[in-house]
Order: sequence, then structure tokens, then C-alpha cells
Amino acid sequence: MLASIALQESTCRPWLVGGIGEQGLMQLLGPNCDGAPNGNCQDVDFNVRRGAEYLRKRIDEHNGSVLAGLGAYNGWRIGVTAGEVYNMKNEGRCWAQPNLDYMHQMLNGWLQGKEGWKMGKWFNRNDC
Repeated sequence: MLASIALQESTCRPWLVGGIGEQGLMQLLGPNCDGAPNGNCQDVDFNVRRGAEYLRKRIDEHNGSVLAGLGAYNGWRIGVTAGEVYNMKNEGRCWAQPNLDYMHQMLNGWLQGKEGWKMGKWFNRNDC
């Protein structure tokens, strides 16, 4: 599952910096980078370990639901609507919006050995 998240988040490029400063394979932000060796949040061992810890916390917060925890890894919350996500873009927070295709890409793509980034119907972050 961690390899699939790394594929989804960064296409397994450890040096990648995302649109709002996400770092490394697992695209970690802010406090998730605290304690990185030499301040390097892109350090592969640190980044994957911290990404795993972050996923575990999201799963625990959702009473053990792997699906809800996986969605929360991407910024989802239960009850969020597509309209709310699109409003983020309209408010100038394009890169902050969750990927509306994330769960489809993860569950029907990467976790099954397929190229998930090609799957979906929303592609809401393509024009960020």
C-alpha cells in the first residue's frame, strides 16, 4: 500500500516538491517533516516511515477504516462534496483541493498494478 501511495503522490520521485510544498515520495507537509535528518524531508527512509505513520494515524482516527484513512491521507473528510472541493480552486487554493479521483486511482489502479493516474472522470487538479 505504501508503494501505491508513493506512486500516486509523487510517481516515486523522492526529490519532488508539490504545489503547496509537499515533500518527497509520500508528499509530506509541515509538521510531518519535523525531525527529518539534516532537515531533509525528502530523505527516502524518513519520508516513507513518516508517511506510514501519517497513514496509520488517519486510519486510527477513522476507527480502523482503511478506506476512510486512505481518503484522509489525501485530505478527504467524510461528507465532503465535489462542490466544496471545486470551491478551493475558485478561492485560489487549487493545489489544496483533494484529488476527486484519488480513491478510484488508488483502489482500481495502483493497488492492482495498473497506472492509476490515467483513471478517473474528474481530473480536477489537471489545470492547477
